[in-house]
Parts: sequence; C-alpha cells; structure tokens
Amino acid sequence: TLVCCRVCNAGLAMVTVCCFGMVMYGGWYAWGVTQYGHLAAGTQTNDCFAGRVDPKKFNNENSIYMSVSDGRSMHLAVITETGKCFTWGRATHGQCGTGSNPSHYTNPQDVTAISGSPLNGEKIIHVCCENSGQDTGMTYYMTDEGIIYFSGYSNTYGVYSGVYSSTSTNHQYTPIGLTNASTTYLSDNQKAVQLWVGGGRYAPK
Repeated sequence: TLVCCRVCNAGLAMVTVCCFGMVMYGGWYAWGVTQYGHLAAGTQTNDCFAGRVDPKKFNNENSIYMSVSDGRSMHLAVITETGKCFTWGRATHGQCGTGSNPSHYTNPQDVTAISGSPLNGEKIIHVCCENSGQDTGMTYYMTDEGIIYFSGYSNTYGVYSGVYSSTSTNHQYTPIGLTNASTTYLSDNQKAVQLWVGGGRYAPK
C-alpha cells in the first residue's frame, strides 16, 4: 500500500489538501479537500473519510502509477496496466492535456483516447505532474517509444517547459512532443529512457 499526501502553504501553517492511497491490486482511495475535483468523485465536495475511487472511471483497469502536482491548484495523472493515461483536477492552463482549458475536471479524462491528440492510442509508461504552487500546472508524458510530450503552463518562450514558442506565453492545451520535433529544443530524433521533474517551474527536468 502506498499513501501520498499533498499539502499547501497557508500563511505560517501547512494545510493538508488531500491524500491518496494505492493498494496492491491496482485500486486506490482518496480523501480530503477537493477544491478542483481532486478526489475524482465528480464533485467538489470535501470528504473526511477515505473512499475507493470507482474503477469504472479508469475503464475498469488496474492503476499502476500515479503522479500528483504540488499545491492547492493540483492536478493528477494515473497510468493503467495497459498504458492508458487519465488526468483530472486543475486544468486552467491545459495541464490535463485534453485540448481545452476549463477551470478543472472532477472526473478523470482519458488523454490517450482523444481524437486528434498526439497521445491518442499511445502507451504511456511514465507521467510527471508539476506545479510551483502558484497555479502553473505542467504535465510530462513518456511513451513506450521513448517520446516525451508536454502540456500545460508555458512562459518565457518555453524555456521552463521545453517547448519553444515565438511568444512569451503560450500555454499548451494539447500535448506536444519534446523529442524529434522541429518546434522544440530537442529535435535530433533522440529517445528518452527516463523522466524526472523537479519541484516548481524553475526546477530542472
């Protein structure tokens, strides 16, 4: 069993936002504050008791990996046993990778089944959610072919996201490849074998 708790800084106090527990058979539980639908319950109602997240929200597949960003404006991603990737929570900068930017999603979205998305039909083997705590959500996805994709907050011409842009601020609502793409910094057909993301938008990736 793995338990992950995310907190945010509220003045001088550290306030728990929400917690998640994944169990051996691939299911998981969630409880706490859910300002942006973090508990994947379809609502924004806080819950003090751990409740199992409905497996139907993930096509009845076992979840094998979860990533949770920092701060109150968090978003989340889960990878299932077949490589599908679901995202939900804060989405205002496109960090959920659905091609749009609503305030949030209270139910998981399958980003590997969105028509027209470069992730459609791809097998995701690793995902990293990041947020500096100032509502700057980013998500990095790695496929089994060694390609890394990015969606979310992007400013300063893409220096902190890895996505080159001719404008200072160009948030990425639809995932874009960071490898073998002429519009990104890594464009020489490299394949990624691992992926790390530090804390905050100024941290190394």
